[in-house]
Amino acid sequence: EAVEGAAVCDACAQLDAVGGVYVYRRVSGGDAVDGRRGAEHAQRAACQQGRIVPFYRLAVRFGLQYVGAPRTGNVSAGTSIFSMIVLEKPLSKVYEEIDMVTTPTGKPVAMVHGNNCTNDTNAWASVFRETAELFGVNVASGELYTKLYQKSLEGDPDCGGIMVCNYLAGEGVTHMDEGRPLVARRADSKFTLANFFRSQLYSTMATLKIGMDILENENVAVDSLTGHGGLFKTPVVGQRYMAAATGAPVTCMETAGEGGPYGMALLAAYLANKADGETLEDYLSNKVFANTVGTTLAPNPEDVRGFESYMKQYRALLEVERAAIEKI
Repeated sequence: EAVEGAAVCDACAQLDAVGGVYVYRRVSGGDAVDGRRGAEHAQRAACQQGRIVPFYRLAVRFGLQYVGAPRTGNVSAGTSIFSMIVLEKPLSKVYEEIDMVTTPTGKPVAMVHGNNCTNDTNAWASVFRETAELFGVNVASGELYTKLYQKSLEGDPDCGGIMVCNYLAGEGVTHMDEGRPLVARRADSKFTLANFFRSQLYSTMATLKIGMDILENENVAVDSLTGHGGLFKTPVVGQRYMAAATGAPVTCMETAGEGGPYGMALLAAYLANKADGETLEDYLSNKVFANTVGTTLAPNPEDVRGFESYMKQYRALLEVERAAIEKI
């Protein structure tokens, strides 16, 4: 629960100057109710002011993610994945799967966070690199990823029945404490490289999709998203799949491959260079992003239908994942 004007500890107060974002959780008897992230910080006595504690400093880890109008947001996809949607109104109730945060200027934001994104994909890319080396071929990482990402576009929109669960770690959105990476298929699935790698990329955003569906059920409208992080380094591919997953146009700028450090640098630049009375939104719009080159992809109807079909199978696969966690 974001609380305007809540007192913070000295460590957090030192960061106020760069316009960071707090996540707050109500506490009872001095203990954080939700300690999924930042529990140690939340339990500091210095942070406990009344019944409110700031327990996660988003600006430190992720930098400036998005400062925009309601119905807009961003998606960061790399080692982990999250979306941040600027809301028109509060959600009707508290959801364990959704973190309520704010923009640096205090606008309410719903955040869906997944611990797992591209790490399993990276592991498979390493296997493919090893295979190439057996034949005396040394493939540069950039070329390897570009070829595999582009190959996935040849796959079926629903990945031909190939299913991937990319959980190396637990997931709060799906209520799992551990992970067991899985690849599953039926005997009649179309097991091709294109379908397999498309499923790999779908899996990076499938858990995010489950959280975004909660927001959709809350009638949270999303007119546009800005994508950044390693998933978007290869042009078009991750951007196209994310548009299908979220049902919203996704824009990627030339800096799409950059994450938190870039955002923190922007906050510092604003602090150093802003004009008198200039808001952060105006500074970013007029001085940073005014002439930025970017591309926008709207959801492709065939991709949307394929992703929805994939998600029906993915939700069933999560039961296999639960069994794997218990048994393996």
